[in-house]
Amino acid sequence: MDLLNKILPKKQPKEHTLGVCIPDASKRNIAKKAEEQQPSGYGFLVSGIFHVQDSIMIKGTALSGTIKQNDKTSFNGLNFEVESIQLDNKDVESLENGQKGALFLKPKDGKFPIIKAGDMLEF
Repeated sequence: MDLLNKILPKKQPKEHTLGVCIPDASKRNIAKKAEEQQPSGYGFLVSGIFHVQDSIMIKGTALSGTIKQNDKTSFNGLNFEVESIQLDNKDVESLENGQKGALFLKPKDGKFPIIKAGDMLEF
């Protein structure tokens, strides 16, 4: 038995991480949209959207510029204002280029648009 242990390499245990399973095709589509859509102002690439009370929480990545509280944007003809910004589940004043975080947007007229992962918001 000792001879086999010396000859055969020892196997290292694999580390398993928990996370969300996103198909490779979806990852490629999101990356492709990010490359195609270069924002003229400040851009935010959406990776997820959730309805929270009277506002919507949009998770994603800031692609250019700095997104601050009270910034305004429009999507599909509906206007929004950034209520708050979170980075690593902590409230922050702004989201810098390349940071992943969440924006809480409140619609001006109470209507919510259909926003999907891969969409680009411009501020």
